[in-house]
Amino acid sequence: MQTVVTTIRTLPSSGRSRRVGGVISRPVRRTAIYGIAGLLVCQVAVVRVDAQDDVRAAAIVEERERLLINRFLGNSADGNHIALYVLQNAINVEQIREQIDQQLMAQIADIDRGCLLTDVQKQKLSLAAAGDIKRFFEKLDHLKDKNNKDRNGRRHIQKFLLEIAPLQKQYVSNLFGDQSLFAKYLQSTLSAEQSARLDHWNKTKWQRHFEARVILAVNDLEKTTPLNPEQRKQLITSIVAAGKPLIKTGHLDYHVVWYYAAQVPHEELKPQFTAMQWEAISHRMALGKRLEVTLKRNGYIN
Repeated sequence: MQTVVTTIRTLPSSGRSRRVGGVISRPVRRTAIYGIAGLLVCQVAVVRVDAQDDVRAAAIVEERERLLINRFLGNSADGNHIALYVLQNAINVEQIREQIDQQLMAQIADIDRGCLLTDVQKQKLSLAAAGDIKRFFEKLDHLKDKNNKDRNGRRHIQKFLLEIAPLQKQYVSNLFGDQSLFAKYLQSTLSAEQSARLDHWNKTKWQRHFEARVILAVNDLEKTTPLNPEQRKQLITSIVAAGKPLIKTGHLDYHVVWYYAAQVPHEELKPQFTAMQWEAISHRMALGKRLEVTLKRNGYIN
């Protein structure tokens, strides 16, 4: 007895019937139904996964917000966490007081080198600076008291950040800057000769610092984008000519250089470089320009 095996195949890409091995095969609609049902199940599963992701995301946001609130509001009754936030990398407030005293001594010594202060002038400058320090920590204590009386989560944090920003800027830029008692007394106590000598001292000092920063920035550029000696000289000379003596130095010096480089007319510089070199230079210029607000806020440029 002979057994005949008949094979029926369904073409996945066609809805028409086809004869295979003497038997007419047609698309099996049940398969399509199962396929649709499978897709629906998948969609439901995706929705459930998305919902789970939303829950996880909400939990993460909630946890971050809780940590943020704890960071700013803190658990210490004396509010020292606020002082440490304002004063940034401090271990404690006493360390900050010591750093401010060192900054003051260095500033008076620098002025003395520039215009030869008398002992009386040095003493009175120290007294004026003591007033600036006292006012600074009084403002800090006021914020600490307000923090302990008013704790309303996110809304409090937003208000706190607005109030604390001027203190941060004052500390980062210089406690004895242009608006300080120290600076006002300095202007009133120097003789005309001392003022002229100090102006010249400051201008040449900060100009030398700026030129040194420009050279370092161009050296960094050449790590990935080599320049020939003439190109290097042209770039450094143009940036120095466009720049201004540094108001302060710090970790943003590099971006100050390229901020001033962006002030140089492009038609003056661009022809001196290849397309690849100019792309690298213009990228750094654009970044320096984008950081203009940050540089101003941190006291690097006016």
